[in-house]
Amino acid sequence: KLREGAYNFVIYTYDNKNHSSVLLNASGTVYGQSYASSLINRRLKEFGYSADGSKLNFSWATSNLDEVGVELLYRHRDGSMRTAVFPPDKISSSLSDFDANTNLKYRTLFKPDPNAVDTFFVDYAELTVPAFERELDKSKFSLYMLPTDATTAHGWVMPHMWDGNYDNGFATINQMPQWFTFDTGVSASPSKFKIWQASDRIYEKENMRKFEIWGSGNPTSDGSWDSWTKLADCESFKPSGLPGTESNAADIAFAKAGEDFILPPGLPKVRYIRIKVLETWGKAVFVTIGELNIYTNDK
Repeated sequence: KLREGAYNFVIYTYDNKNHSSVLLNASGTVYGQSYASSLINRRLKEFGYSADGSKLNFSWATSNLDEVGVELLYRHRDGSMRTAVFPPDKISSSLSDFDANTNLKYRTLFKPDPNAVDTFFVDYAELTVPAFERELDKSKFSLYMLPTDATTAHGWVMPHMWDGNYDNGFATINQMPQWFTFDTGVSASPSKFKIWQASDRIYEKENMRKFEIWGSGNPTSDGSWDSWTKLADCESFKPSGLPGTESNAADIAFAKAGEDFILPPGLPKVRYIRIKVLETWGKAVFVTIGELNIYTNDK
């Protein structure tokens, strides 16, 4: 057994009469534990579901010169353990036949020389598969006015709440508490709401502080609450904790990024959303919202 390092060899061949050939010089390198200990896994920049939830997409950093592939160990949908090898020249790859309820492991494979006999590898790194989540298509949202709902006022109509323009928004008439309703256009179990405050009054005036989110598959036409299910009790968060309408730069940046309101798992599928506002940041008697996204774990 040779120790790790570079070697020069003098080679002769012999026939059956013990006649030797001319001298042949050859060189080679022995790789072992020292080389193996210098190896690290190829960096996974990000991974997550495709838009329709059918695949996991992987984005890789540039490969090491000695890398010959990334081996992914996963449980197949039929329960068996399988491997997939992604080539080193690819910075993106995908997997579609995995069991979404299990985690994955990957390791990087190396050969210090293309003609090397052995393939080296590092320890497996475990990947936690994130929960699938997609945004509902806001082009399907529409106003759904019921008799007891607060109406639009001040020229800020409800469709501004999902038009992708963060410089305007939706505003209501004066009354508190109040609620308003809209149709998402699809039946889904909501997992998260992302809400942007009206940008000209962050943590002030009419932006929502305490509110409830309700859902229904078929609202009663009289505007009552009989056909509605409460999905979440929500309170807007201010990172600084400053009192009242006071805020600092970190608060403003947090609000401008959109605030997430995570809903409990296992909610029923609903098509219609009703938001009941209990309190605004400035104790105002009407409400403003800059923009609103809704997400679901449904595929």
